[in-house]
Amino acid sequence: MLGEQLGTISGEMTGLRVLSADGGHAVTESSFTATGTLLGEAVKDMGTYESALRPDGTLYGEGQGITMTQAGATVTWHGTGVGHFNESGGVN
Repeated sequence: MLGEQLGTISGEMTGLRVLSADGGHAVTESSFTATGTLLGEAVKDMGTYESALRPDGTLYGEGQGITMTQAGATVTWHGTGVGHFNESGGVN
């Protein structure tokens, strides 16, 4: 149903690189791997996310990846998001 949690996935960043720093607006690429559950199934997830620092200090990002079950079923995904840096240096 709408608003229902579908699962929980957590992991770690496996790579980070700066794609551009033109005009003082950095663009970075982050890759990650993760594990968890989705719709009650154990899954592994991996993807790459590109984020651009905007003039107002917020971040805009787009990413894509693949989620796989232990039985071999796969889901591909594309995502977008907007965020900002928090006090600890992370992103919300």
